[in-house]
Amino acid sequence: MAGLLATAAVTALAGTAQAASTLGAAAAEKGRYFGAAVAANHLGEAPYVSTLNTEFNSVSRRTR
Repeated sequence: MAGLLATAAVTALAGTAQAASTLGAAAAEKGRYFGAAVAANHLGEAPYVSTLNTEFNSVSRRTR
C-alpha cells in the first residue's frame, strides 16, 4: 500500500513541474533578465558565443 501511494505521488508531481531549458528562460519566466558582461575579444570563439546565445537573455559590454 505504501509503495502504491508513493508511486501515485511521484506520478502526480511529475506533471506539475516544468523546468526552463536555459538560465535566460528561467529568468524570463519570472519577468527578469539573466545577463553577462561580454568580452569583445572572445566573440570570435564559437563556444563562448554559443553559451551567450543559449543561456543569456541580456548582455552588456565588459569594460576591463
